[in-house]
Amino acid sequence: MLKKYLIIKNKFARKIFQISLIFFCINLISCNKADESEKKYSMAVQYYLTKDFQNSLLLIEQIKKNDSYYYLSLFLKAKILFFKNDYHSSYSLCKLILKKNQNFIEAQLLLIRNLIYLELFSEAERILKTEMQINSTDWRIYYLYSLLFKKKNLLDCQLEMLDKAESCIKKSQIIYDNYSSIWNQLELYDKAVEYQVKKNILINK
Repeated sequence: MLKKYLIIKNKFARKIFQISLIFFCINLISCNKADESEKKYSMAVQYYLTKDFQNSLLLIEQIKKNDSYYYLSLFLKAKILFFKNDYHSSYSLCKLILKKNQNFIEAQLLLIRNLIYLELFSEAERILKTEMQINSTDWRIYYLYSLLFKKKNLLDCQLEMLDKAESCIKKSQIIYDNYSSIWNQLELYDKAVEYQVKKNILINK
């Protein structure tokens, strides 16, 4: 009876081990795919920054729909298409991204920019008004408004929006400086540097 029990127990243990091994292999494959996806995306970004759009697009096409970097790569592709003056295709990709993630603000702003270049001014202004209600402190919204007014040849309105954009940037710089100062006082120097980097990125934009 004991022998029979031990045989059953060993069979059960082997079965559990086999199942665990299968799950481990699946997770390992998934991690490897994620790592590969991240590497391809990082390389695509590097090519994009050096304006090598062809190689960037080649890498983007290799990132599959179920990969973790798929929608980020789609957004990168949308930016490349915009800079290649293919506003229709860039707009379509932004719509696709926003259908998946409505809170992807960068995709929303690029979509508006495409609408302006496509001279769909009413639709661009409608979305800008909505974005303004959500976040009236984002300088990029005012900048897009200035771009819209430039296209409509409303120079006074363009200047007004550029002034507002500049004001938002200055306020953000002050906030980042204050954050950095507090972290320095607390001797959390890495955090202080982080906010100085954020400030510099803002200035360079």
